[in-house]
Amino acid sequence: MALFKTQRSRQNLFVRHQVLMFSFVAFLIMVMLTPYLTISASGEAGEGSALRQVFYFAVFGLLIFSVRPLGHPERLLVVPWPIVLAFAWCTITLLWSLDPGVGGRRLILTGIVIWSVFIAVRNQPFDDTIMLIRGVLLLMLVVNFIAVLRFPEFGTHQFNMEDDKQLVGDWRGVMMSKNIAGALCSVTVLFFLFGGGKVPIWLRVPVIAASLVFLFFSQSKTSGIMMAGSALIALLYNVFRWRYRSWVIALLFLAFAGLAAFLSAYHHPLRDALDDPHAFTGRAQIWDAMLRYAADSHYVGAGFGSFWFTSNSPIFNYAHDWVATVTQGHSGYLDLLITVSPIGVVLIAFALIIWPAQQLLRLPVGLSREAALPLGVIFFCAGHNATETSMFDRDTLMNIFMLAAVAMIEQIMATRRERPNLSRGNNRRSAASPQPLSRPDEGSPMPGGALW
Repeated sequence: MALFKTQRSRQNLFVRHQVLMFSFVAFLIMVMLTPYLTISASGEAGEGSALRQVFYFAVFGLLIFSVRPLGHPERLLVVPWPIVLAFAWCTITLLWSLDPGVGGRRLILTGIVIWSVFIAVRNQPFDDTIMLIRGVLLLMLVVNFIAVLRFPEFGTHQFNMEDDKQLVGDWRGVMMSKNIAGALCSVTVLFFLFGGGKVPIWLRVPVIAASLVFLFFSQSKTSGIMMAGSALIALLYNVFRWRYRSWVIALLFLAFAGLAAFLSAYHHPLRDALDDPHAFTGRAQIWDAMLRYAADSHYVGAGFGSFWFTSNSPIFNYAHDWVATVTQGHSGYLDLLITVSPIGVVLIAFALIIWPAQQLLRLPVGLSREAALPLGVIFFCAGHNATETSMFDRDTLMNIFMLAAVAMIEQIMATRRERPNLSRGNNRRSAASPQPLSRPDEGSPMPGGALW
């Protein structure tokens, strides 16, 4: 009887882990399809979708089922306190929100997304998380190439605003925008370049090369610059152990993020850009309107999710041309500034960038090789937000990868607490989450770190 119960328990555990993995993959694919579900009649993405909301609620329910919260409530308490604090502040800003109904719905979706990512990543072995994400990234890379090569009228930009004709011909695949496609390719490079695992070299190198090719033809400057900077930072983190490594990494990040923002703000940065007002791109016009609103509102903010795409959006008071039709400010930091105030900017930046990065920079040698991947992804997403908006922005693609990277870091830190004497020379095992569903008695093998 005891043997039968043990076998039944193992089968139940296996089934629940399969449900968790399936739910996580479905979640990632849904994130890729979000622009299609939120597109408006005007062709802009950003509106709500009943199907989208129902799907995320369903996946969230499956994830909760898979971790058996009644028997293991700790499996739901996986979101680190800095993110919980930032989320709480966003909730408070709804008290003075310009559109609390819209802001509240967007905050609920953001909360579901945050907890879904952390439940999925923290309750399965580290290697499984990497494998699933790599599988989805590889699938999307293939689909994007098919869209460009087989259906170029759909897979490349064909037209845009009258003053933005240079976008015509840029690759976007099925991602609706070259900037989203470029960011996805950059993350693909990082996931196959770092993190190790069991991916053979004959697959790893072609995937990285194909991603770089697609990134080049997307002409996404921010993604290209930040991918190079993040890869360099992750490599330095892996290879060097000098005393001032943290300062060097911080300076490198600021330099690459500043360069990306500057190049995105000017059409011709090397041709009298600072003296020619016509050299500005559309982003500079959007940022100008946002900064004027922030000053006029005394930096209180419009409330979480209550600035863009609302019935009484303040943007109509600061812009009357195409700027009034956009659905984001093309700067995650400025978007946070005009919605959740400088306090929110600090709390969210601390939760998603400073807190996880400083944890990794203090790790012992034994775990640093494994940590290079999430560190690189976090710095990429942080720099990407200099010219695009994703931080704490519902199911935005880069927000998902940023949250996943933070969750992976939490796994690594949990391993350090459980095995404080871990080093390169002994017990090379991965940062398995507490009681991973597929292996309740052991962790998964530590990724080998190759290529790095």
